[in-house]
Amino acid sequence: LHSGYSKSYHQYDEHETGISTLSMGDNAYSLVSDYPKTTFVEKYHTLTYNGTKDFSRGDDILDLSERDKDKEWSPRVWQAELLRQTTQLLLKGAIVGQVEAGIDRSVSWQVRRFVNSFKLEDTGKLNPSTSEAWASHTDKAKRAIEIAKD
Repeated sequence: LHSGYSKSYHQYDEHETGISTLSMGDNAYSLVSDYPKTTFVEKYHTLTYNGTKDFSRGDDILDLSERDKDKEWSPRVWQAELLRQTTQLLLKGAIVGQVEAGIDRSVSWQVRRFVNSFKLEDTGKLNPSTSEAWASHTDKAKRAIEIAKD
C-alpha cells in the first residue's frame, strides 16, 4: 500500500513531500501478542526536502566508522550487546508501549471517522430504530461478520 504525504515543520522552516509504504503479511510469531495474526511495517520515503539539513548525526557516525574500521568484528560480542539491549527494551515495556500507542492512534482515527460521518439530524437519537446512522452501522457490522466467515 502506498500513499503520498506532505509535511511542514514551521518551527524549523522545513518542508518535505514523499511517499509512505505499508507492507502487511501473515505473522505466526510475535514478541508482543499472545495471538499474532498479521504484521505490518511502515516506511516513509522523502522525495523532496526544503530546509537546512542537519548532518551532525551523520558526521558522528563517520567519525566512529573511521575510528573503528580496523577493529575485528566479533559475533559473540555483538550477540551479547544485542541481548543486553533487547532485555532492556522488554524490561522497560518499550515494545508494548509502541504497540499500545499504535492501537490508541487507530482507535482515535476510527472514532474521528465515525463522528465526522455522523449526520446532524441523528444527534441525540440513541434508539437504533430512529437513526439512519445506527442502521448503517448495523448493516456494516453484519457485512463484516459475513466477510470474516469466508
